[in-house]
Amino acid sequence: MVSIKREDIKRCLIEKVISKIREKWSREDFGKTIFVQQDNARTHVDTRDAQFQAIASQFGFDIRLMCQPLNSPDLNILDLGFFNAIQSLQHNVCPTTVEELVSAAETSFDEYPANR
Repeated sequence: MVSIKREDIKRCLIEKVISKIREKWSREDFGKTIFVQQDNARTHVDTRDAQFQAIASQFGFDIRLMCQPLNSPDLNILDLGFFNAIQSLQHNVCPTTVEELVSAAETSFDEYPANR
């Protein structure tokens, strides 16, 4: 079993999430603050991480990390909205291996309309 470490999460945010935000962010919304919400898992990146902040602010972007309020499942927009929508797309594929599941999740993320 592989355990995920904070460095893994940070690398994913920097290499995949920030690059996708830059790729899909609409020109009319350029300059607005973008919040990347995390739950409060110990492996998640500190909201004051200097390396993340430096990379996230490149090219005129204002991308910030934030954590959801503690013990607030009703306020968890990630699970209630975004991840639910991505998961419903991913379920259309019916993956049978971990590799297929990761591929289906990435494809579903890529195909999800940026304006939603």
